[in-house]
Amino acid sequence: MRFYLWLDLWILFIPLLLTFDQRINYFKKLSAVLRATFMVGIFFVLWDVAANALGHWTFHESYILGVRFLGLPFEEIFFFLVMPYSCLFIYETVAYFHPERICCKPQKMLSAAAVFLACLGVVFLRQSYTCAVLAVSAATIFVVLQIAPQLFSSRRYWIFLTVTYIPFLVFNSALTSRPVVIYHAQAIWGFRVGTIPLEDFFYHFSLQTLYVLVYRQR
Repeated sequence: MRFYLWLDLWILFIPLLLTFDQRINYFKKLSAVLRATFMVGIFFVLWDVAANALGHWTFHESYILGVRFLGLPFEEIFFFLVMPYSCLFIYETVAYFHPERICCKPQKMLSAAAVFLACLGVVFLRQSYTCAVLAVSAATIFVVLQIAPQLFSSRRYWIFLTVTYIPFLVFNSALTSRPVVIYHAQAIWGFRVGTIPLEDFFYHFSLQTLYVLVYRQR
């Protein structure tokens, strides 16, 4: 079995094992999990298809099975199924231990941050992945502020987002250190945390925020 598929299975392992845990009752929320997975995943998979076609990144053939759909390795598409399953399990675990509480009302600060990110995207228009990820991050903030501004006031959301950066660092480091994913030097800033491009931190923010946004609409 190739390395990328092993990573996908490890991402899924513990949440799948604890799906029927009576404290979390995750199995009762699977319809909402599936809705969030597909509604958000479609956009990110299409972005991935476009980015791969444009050469923002490629996949090392030594670490994948070689089966592709729309130009993407099977493992990459599988990732967009296992990752929300696992991360929304983290959200429910955080919800179990941390009752919902309003911690802050950062709408004005986040609105300013969204404008800043959008402008920064224009500045770095020639770095195509950088520009795209900054634009999507800005759009994510604007969408949340319009649809569910209370999400950004939720202590549970901020704890969840912070916690998800831990597995993000582990698995993204594994993907970029081999490297399974190879980023085109002209598409990114070039700044990295370890082996992880800085842009991926913004990507993770948008992805997790949108999953939770859709997931909470039950």
